[in-house]
Amino acid sequence: MAILNETSPPPVAPKKKSRKWLWITCIVVAAVVGISLGNASAKTPAPQPTAAPAPVTVTAAAPPAVTVTAEAAVPVTVTEAAAAPVTVTAAAPPAATVTAAPAAPAVRTANTDPAGPKANGKFLIGSQVLPGTWQCDKPGSMPNWTVNAQDNSIIDIELDSIAIVPDSGYTLTLGGCNGLWSKVG
Repeated sequence: MAILNETSPPPVAPKKKSRKWLWITCIVVAAVVGISLGNASAKTPAPQPTAAPAPVTVTAAAPPAVTVTAEAAVPVTVTEAAAAPVTVTAAAPPAATVTAAPAAPAVRTANTDPAGPKANGKFLIGSQVLPGTWQCDKPGSMPNWTVNAQDNSIIDIELDSIAIVPDSGYTLTLGGCNGLWSKVG
């Protein structure tokens, strides 16, 4: 008979649980806390100090008995009569800012004299503007004029600072002049 020598395998030690999840959790928590503290400690600009109004000092010699009657912007308390000069210091009232509007530009008025100077515009020949030669005193980049018949057909049109207005026209349109059109002939 054979003897069996049965040996049992050596006892196996239980596996240690992996703690990787613990490390990952700690790292995530540390990151969140670090970000939170970083944002909380972010420096905001400190408020700038505002300048206090400059004090106003009044020095006067007062006789032993003085009566003062006035409205004061700040309360004043007199505790005893003073024989020596008295100095009262109070905050100056805030400065007043006054802003003046620029002067309005001069407005050219309409000249009702048919022979008088004209600004750019449309005029009836005969009653508002006389026939003849007109010239712009300060031509822009494209001074122009147009003479129309009563049916609004064009009699003459030019890009020029000298306009020749015929008797046969009904309206005259002047444009492109930075100054005035004046009758020169």
